[in-house]
Amino acid sequence: MDFNDPDTKFFLDPNSEPGSRTPSPPPFYRTLSESSRGYDEVYEPSPGVLPDDVYDSTLSWWRAGLRRVLVRWLKTESKWLGAMQNTVRNKYLDAYFLYASSLGTHTFFMTLLPAVFWFGSGQAGRGLVLVLGMGVYWTSFLKDLLCSPRPFTPPVTRLTIGKHHLEYGFPSTHSTNSVSMVLYVNTLLLRMENLSTTTLYTLQAIMAIYAFTIIYGRLYCGMHSLTDCTVGTAVGAAVWVTYWAIEDQVETWLATAGWYAPIAMVTTAMLMVNKHPQPVDDCPCFEDAIAFIASILGVFVGQWHAVHYNLLTHPSQPQWHMHSHSSASATAFFSSLKLFFGVFTVFTWRLVAKACLGTLLPKLFRLLSKAGIVDLGGERMHRRFYMPATEYKDVPMRRRGGGLDAIPSVIDLGREVHVQEAVLNQGGLRARTNGKVKHGENEKMKYEGPDEEVVPLPREEHYDAEVLTKMIVYTGIGLLAVEIMPLLFGTLGW
Repeated sequence: MDFNDPDTKFFLDPNSEPGSRTPSPPPFYRTLSESSRGYDEVYEPSPGVLPDDVYDSTLSWWRAGLRRVLVRWLKTESKWLGAMQNTVRNKYLDAYFLYASSLGTHTFFMTLLPAVFWFGSGQAGRGLVLVLGMGVYWTSFLKDLLCSPRPFTPPVTRLTIGKHHLEYGFPSTHSTNSVSMVLYVNTLLLRMENLSTTTLYTLQAIMAIYAFTIIYGRLYCGMHSLTDCTVGTAVGAAVWVTYWAIEDQVETWLATAGWYAPIAMVTTAMLMVNKHPQPVDDCPCFEDAIAFIASILGVFVGQWHAVHYNLLTHPSQPQWHMHSHSSASATAFFSSLKLFFGVFTVFTWRLVAKACLGTLLPKLFRLLSKAGIVDLGGERMHRRFYMPATEYKDVPMRRRGGGLDAIPSVIDLGREVHVQEAVLNQGGLRARTNGKVKHGENEKMKYEGPDEEVVPLPREEHYDAEVLTKMIVYTGIGLLAVEIMPLLFGTLGW
């Protein structure tokens, strides 16, 4: 396919009038002709690249105005990023920054954070969960609020693992996560009085390299602009300094507050989910925000419950330490057993809970709707791109994690690598400056070329029951990490 062929024509219609308050999202595209790589090429356009009039008519005036400023900056920064990539890119740096980016994802943190509670300090675990979770929430909030695209391709070449390219670009969640975590871990290190200066400086250097790798890697991979990373870094620093200032008060409150504490925490979490901005495009930022808010809720409610019901009184050290045959090999064995069993329990809970709730919640929603208690299609309950329970029976098994594909695996990383140089006329700088859009009542975007045809792939459906499902599942993961599994390990003497 020659994207620069003057005979190539593009037509796009967001499938709704420009003045509509709920424009449809852009479709996916599949090239039907044979590819030299042996498989059909699939084009998944980034959000934020619909015609400007769609955003102007859908967003409030101040949101649309801020978005226009960001897009104007992005046009210039995309040229800078493209020039930088042409200068420094090679296959070794591609591999390094691409795979290192997985160390800044919320999936990476959600997998490893429970181990902090099982092997280390509960307070440190709560701090990490809170600073990372609030960073993800506020960056997701800003992404859906302003609907700013990622750097344009071309001139930028985009390297990504997974589906991060399907989110808006401003600000960078990777930058926020890396900065907030590094600053909080540095705070913990400075509190360790028995830590030698050499060890402290070595660990700080490692953390600085980690933060640089993640932040510069977002620029190198063409996933974010300098503005995205700068604001993402600022959000991470703001989240850390806020929690650093109130951490002692939060810990005291968890230990002394009465029954109003869990009620206040649940209410706050539900309000944060409800007030998350509605995006113009179908962007997964909202689901990331739900996952972390629910995890924070589970961790802090679990801590409150464990303290007030004296459930933290387990042996201070594993019982196998008391035996004479205890050795380094025994320590390694039981630590590995604890980690494996804990992670297995978390993933089992996730699979079983999602499967059950995907069947039960739609029925409950329809019952409440029929009784007139809730209006599933109303403005307060309905979220754009989420189908109300009155329009479907059950959440499909593929959306409930009803298979092994729901469990992430390192063997799939290679299959999830995307190199994106041009996405039809979606997201290219030339398209944003010179492209024309044709609106018609029943038209869809299509490509007309000599030998190839591009048709839209159906977008993945979302279901309203998935919102509450995520809240319950990830709240349960928080409870497992901070209360249930430590209590079980203490009982077993692990």
